[in-house]
Amino acid sequence: IYYEKLAAIRRKIISASWYPAAVLIIATVIVLGLLTFVVPTFAEIYASFGGELPFLTQILINISNILKENILYVMGFFVILVIINRLIYKTDNGKRFYHNLFLKIPLIGKILHKGALAKFARTFATLINGGVPILRSVEIASTVVGNVLIEESLQKTKDEIEKGKPIAASLDKKYFPPMFIAMAAVGENTGRLDEMLDTIANFYEDEVDREVDALISTLEPLLMVFIGGIVGFILIALYLPIFKMGELIK
Repeated sequence: IYYEKLAAIRRKIISASWYPAAVLIIATVIVLGLLTFVVPTFAEIYASFGGELPFLTQILINISNILKENILYVMGFFVILVIINRLIYKTDNGKRFYHNLFLKIPLIGKILHKGALAKFARTFATLINGGVPILRSVEIASTVVGNVLIEESLQKTKDEIEKGKPIAASLDKKYFPPMFIAMAAVGENTGRLDEMLDTIANFYEDEVDREVDALISTLEPLLMVFIGGIVGFILIALYLPIFKMGELIK
């Protein structure tokens, strides 16, 4: 059950992170295809007629020409950008920078944060319930959160607990909300920490489910409007000269 719940929360987080990116990538490919292959064909047809093209059409053809002439440079730029980002991400400071950035992304950052809290609480509860010592449980649970900043804060929490500080009071308030800390304190004081952590995990898992669904339902129409607007602009710009074909032929 533990692994099923962990896998479910991971799928939700991936869905929230990759859905908008996947849609934008597909849209970019479509737009690049139109600009690289379709627009030049229309440009040749209109050039054979002569005459002055509408302003929007001329802008579109200029963009297409620039892209077509520099397509290898554009592709090379993006490849180099991906490689540089991967190399930066592999460094400790680079990973901290990106993980901090991920938490600050509007809408998605909250989902990633709550997902990390859910994974920590679920893992911590499972380990305690299985008889694993507290310090070892915190250490292991910190490795599943998926964010190096939260993981480092939990290593500090472990050090504070080792010095005799209560578990709840040792949690970093920057990453652990008051509700999480308060519920953990209740569980710690009543000797039912594992049960309370399970309750916390359930709460944040439900929050992630709700927010992912809300994110997708919000982004879907916005992305469709955005993509439709770009494709619509291209189509309108392409077909404007057709309405003036008589003038162009003259």
